[in-house]
Amino acid sequence: MKRLLAILSFTLLLLICLSACQKTETGREPSLDPSEAQNQEHNNSTQPEEIPDSENKTSADQVPADKSDGNGETMIYAYVGDETLIIKPEDNSSAEAFIELLKKGDITVAMHDYGSFEKVGSLGVSLPTNDEKITTEPGDVILYQGSQITIYYDTNTWSFTRLGKVQDLTSEQIRKVLGDGDPVVVFSLNKAPVDNSAVGVFDYDTRTVMLNSGYEMPILGLGTYALDHDTCVSSVMALLKNGGRLIDTAYMYGNEEAVGEGVRRGMEEYGIPREEIFVITKIYPNQFSDPEGAIDMALNKLDIGYIDMMLLHHPGTNDVKAYQAMEKYVEQGKIRSLGLSNWYVE
Repeated sequence: MKRLLAILSFTLLLLICLSACQKTETGREPSLDPSEAQNQEHNNSTQPEEIPDSENKTSADQVPADKSDGNGETMIYAYVGDETLIIKPEDNSSAEAFIELLKKGDITVAMHDYGSFEKVGSLGVSLPTNDEKITTEPGDVILYQGSQITIYYDTNTWSFTRLGKVQDLTSEQIRKVLGDGDPVVVFSLNKAPVDNSAVGVFDYDTRTVMLNSGYEMPILGLGTYALDHDTCVSSVMALLKNGGRLIDTAYMYGNEEAVGEGVRRGMEEYGIPREEIFVITKIYPNQFSDPEGAIDMALNKLDIGYIDMMLLHHPGTNDVKAYQAMEKYVEQGKIRSLGLSNWYVE
């Protein structure tokens, strides 16, 4: 029986692992009233997948250790570059659903300015709403139409859902943190932001390397190229049973379903939390013309909730389009880290 556990390391220096930051469109109609313009823009947007409360339940193993303040209250941290906004959640089902979503992992939102009073961006999913007519104050964190998250640095009146409030900062301080451009904001339950000095550093005690997406990747694992279904399933399970946590597959390997089956069975039989397992897959150049279809196919075949890292397998026509599509899935929490495979610098 073929059993390939020999591929124990990857040429990590060839993988350029990048965090996703997909810019949203910033075009607005200046002639419209700000409230009308906001309503029109969001009504024309694509409706994201709705996440009911029941889907947001996760085990305690997935909750970041530093999720509360000194008084035991859960706080949300919004990282903007090197700056941090501390947000006290509102006491409603919308904020609770947002927190449950964050327990699955950090959420990166590409935001842009609107109306000279807020920064706004798409969550990529819909949360339950508790709308009421509100006149916002600087520091209000608002859910609009269930899927848009905004941070206010000035006032506005409309029907919104409160998610929380930025603590201990003035309007000018919030405006300075958010900047004049289009900030990328990382929402997290973890107090500590990623230490950029640790990115790319190999920790040989934990046998991991820190990616610039903020996730640690194991440096020893299993490559599944040329493994048939049964061999792949048993190899993945053997890896997990013996302490390995990294599995590499690809669309062209033809065994993503087997990898997913091995991961699910290993989690169930050996009691391994999903968060401990790191699965890499790749989309091929012949898929770049429809990258969303390729990504959805990989998610469905693996059936493990999310993909830890997705790579473009080789350069090809529409590779930029494919990469930008992957960035959108990072915003939705369906992919955690991105990168390139077999790319060469001329």
